[in-house]
Amino acid sequence: MPMKTVNYNNALEASPENLAQSAASKARVWTSPKWPMIIICIAGAALFALLLAMNSASLGGRKIIHITCCYDAPSYFSTGHALLFHHSFDLSSEFEAVGQPFEGWSSIVPATGRPASVFAIGYSLLEIPFLAVGTGLDALTHHPADGYSTYALTAYYGANILFVTIALLCLYRLLYELGGQLDISQESRVWVPLFVVLAMLPATSLGYYAFSPLPHVAGFMMLSIFFLTWWRIRNSNSWWRWALLGVLGGLTALCRWQDAVYLAAPPLCELLHLYKTRRIPENASVAKWLGVRALYCCVGLLTLTPQLIEWKAIFGHYLLVPQGPGFFQFPPRFVPQVLFSTQHGWFLWTPVTLICIIGLLMAWNRVEGYLVPWALILFAEIALMGAQPTDWHGYESFSIRSLTCSLAVAGVGLAMFLWLMPKKILPLLCVVVAFCALYSTVFAAQYRLDLIPKNDRLLSTELVHDKLYMRQAYARSRSAQRGEALIKKGNAAGATVSLNKSLAQYGDDRALLKALAEAYAADGNTAAAEETRERLAKLLDKRLF
Repeated sequence: MPMKTVNYNNALEASPENLAQSAASKARVWTSPKWPMIIICIAGAALFALLLAMNSASLGGRKIIHITCCYDAPSYFSTGHALLFHHSFDLSSEFEAVGQPFEGWSSIVPATGRPASVFAIGYSLLEIPFLAVGTGLDALTHHPADGYSTYALTAYYGANILFVTIALLCLYRLLYELGGQLDISQESRVWVPLFVVLAMLPATSLGYYAFSPLPHVAGFMMLSIFFLTWWRIRNSNSWWRWALLGVLGGLTALCRWQDAVYLAAPPLCELLHLYKTRRIPENASVAKWLGVRALYCCVGLLTLTPQLIEWKAIFGHYLLVPQGPGFFQFPPRFVPQVLFSTQHGWFLWTPVTLICIIGLLMAWNRVEGYLVPWALILFAEIALMGAQPTDWHGYESFSIRSLTCSLAVAGVGLAMFLWLMPKKILPLLCVVVAFCALYSTVFAAQYRLDLIPKNDRLLSTELVHDKLYMRQAYARSRSAQRGEALIKKGNAAGATVSLNKSLAQYGDDRALLKALAEAYAADGNTAAAEETRERLAKLLDKRLF
């Protein structure tokens, strides 16, 4: 009779104790923050691949990677380029190279003879290393090593992808550590923050400006780093840690001058904590406690020095409002427009931000009340936008782009909303957030493809109907472009026939009617041109808030 052999190793592995240990080990792997952070890095690599793909596809008939006028993007790029190549704040040669007109906010300043740049310097400083590396690659590949060539611009744009990836990693760590202060499961503490940071990309202006040569994601990165660092050192009385926090706060302000208000958040948190506890931390004397916080304030203000030097070099003054008097008017009368207008309104274009604000309000007294000052500063940012009578909408802006940096605080609100709502409806809430992401992504496509006006209130068809029928909206836009092309070629009569046919097919549309009025005027039919303009005016009277 054959003898049975026993594999004692397998028997040992199959014992209840080892099975339990194996299950616990697997659980530790999937409840570790390591995997979500790896996923965020993969998402960053995917964003860079998407940047190259969209640039190759020339969406909207133009390359993604390019610097064009007017004002914002050329000014940021030109400042970094001028500092790298000729160590000067004279942007004259850069403006000529990128086609920036010497007018408006770029006019020659009489006091210095230099063209103006009214924008914050921080983003330009952060971009200098990337511009230098790209220029070096251009030199190695026999492209002109002038800072305007292929690799220089690709590195310049690629920096934003790196900035947003770093920001999401920091925001994830912040949310993970905040979650440790709540009565939630480890799984929720790990995976809800990942859902939040990945949802923020398509559901807010963050994803759109990750592909734009503008400072918004750099500001988002600096505020995320600043917020995370403060959270980790808030109970410390280390001189160097609070000095580092001051540097990070100053860099945040240098990226977007509006974000200087966030420098007030840590002191407000300290005052709130002091009010609640009636005492300073036990490991510090009153003198040291005050000295460390005073050091933070001094270092934060000192870090703003590069901005003051630039203003002195360009405008002849260290302190000023570069946009001129009247740029701010208080009280902030345009807050409703900032939030709800069809002209870039924050809640309307990116509705997930409304959920974020609700979450901040729900968490008002959670996490020892530490979130209250940060929420108040975010509300102050909104008020600051509402105090700009001529610029509350950000001109050519997807949503309210100036609030993109504040998404670091808004993201905390979204995580708190998901954590504090009943667990049984969490899947439904995630579906709602995903719908917001889809809605804002379609909005971004409309904006990128020029299917809606860049700086005007929208019609109901543009706000709702065209999102459901993007192909029809795109065909209508192409029809208007073909009509304008015929006018430029001198075939105004052909343009009127083509545009009237399109209006009969698609109905009244602002771009078609505008082009048709131009066609009639070019063809000498003044009466028909005036009638079409009146038709356009009646259509525009139906614009929403």
